[in-house]
Amino acid sequence: MVLAAVACVFSALCYSEIASMIPVAGSAYTYTYATMGEFMAWMVGWILMLEYAIGNITVASAWTGYFIQFLKGFKQYLPDFVVNFPIWLRYDYKTMLAIRNKNHWDIIRLAIKNHNKFAITGVSDDRCLLHCHLIRDTDKLDILYNWSTLHDIFPIDEDIKFSKNVITSIRNHESVKKEDIKNSSDRNACFMAFIFDIHFDECVNEAYNYIKKVYNELKYKEIYKEAMEIIDNYVKERIGDKTC
Repeated sequence: MVLAAVACVFSALCYSEIASMIPVAGSAYTYTYATMGEFMAWMVGWILMLEYAIGNITVASAWTGYFIQFLKGFKQYLPDFVVNFPIWLRYDYKTMLAIRNKNHWDIIRLAIKNHNKFAITGVSDDRCLLHCHLIRDTDKLDILYNWSTLHDIFPIDEDIKFSKNVITSIRNHESVKKEDIKNSSDRNACFMAFIFDIHFDECVNEAYNYIKKVYNELKYKEIYKEAMEIIDNYVKERIGDKTC
C-alpha cells in the first residue's frame, strides 16, 4: 500500500510538470502529440481506449458482485428473477464456464449422495432435485430389473406373511424402511414399494411392468394380493391409461 501511494505521488508530480509545460487539454494524448508527434499520439490514444475498456470491465464485474450480494439481503421481498440474475449477466465468459462446470459437478455429486437415501433432504435447487430424481429413478429401475430376472439371487416365492410395519408402509404409499424388513416377503415388499418413491411417470410405468412380471410368477400370490391391489390403484391414479 505504501509503495502504491508513493508511485501515485510521483505519477501526479509528473503529470503536474507536463501540464504546466503544455497547458492545453491535460491528457496523455495531448502530451504525446506535443512531444513525439501525431503517430505516437494516435498509438497512445488507442492504448488508452483499451485500458479504459479493460478497467471498466473489471470494475463493472466487481460492482456486479457487490450489487447481487446487496439484493440477496432483500430476497424475502423481491422476486426471484431480480435476486438471482442469470449467470451470463453476472460474470465474464471464462468465469461463467468455470462456475457452471463446478456447479454441474457439485449437483451430480449431491445427487449421487442422495441416490439410495430413504428420502431426499436438504436439496432445494431445482436443477439438483432433477438430477437426484433421475439418478434415484434409474437406480430403482435397475434394482427392479435384477429382482424380476435374477431369481437365483432374489428368491421370490416363500409362504411368509408381511410384517406389520411393512404392509402399513405400502398402505400409506411409502417406501419400506430397512429396519422393518424381517423376512424374504418383507424384502420383496420393499422392492415393490420402490414404485412409491419414483418421480417420473415413464419410470413408474416401467417399474410397474417389472413388479407385475414378478407377481405373475409367484406361487403364493395370496400373500402379495393386497400389496399388488394397492400398487394397481396407485398406478392408475398416477398415470391412468398410459400403462403398457
